[in-house]
Amino acid sequence: MTNFLKVVALAAAMTGVMSATAARAEVEGPFLVRLRALHLDPANKSDAAGEIAKDAVHINGKWLPDIDGEYFFTPHWSTELVLT
Repeated sequence: MTNFLKVVALAAAMTGVMSATAARAEVEGPFLVRLRALHLDPANKSDAAGEIAKDAVHINGKWLPDIDGEYFFTPHWSTELVLT
């Protein structure tokens, strides 16, 4: 299975789990703040340009903190600010 398909499958599974738990969560007030962790996993692929060798650029993957705030206009409409 390619990395893309793994990511899509993981995202679909997480969406199902999160939507099931979010449906039961009751938020008091118009604000919601979440703290999460994200993993940056670069593809490390580059096109050859001029004298630069193909795949000459390499970036290491790492974990990043993520905090987001959400403001609910109504129970079903909101806006979100994501800081990573």
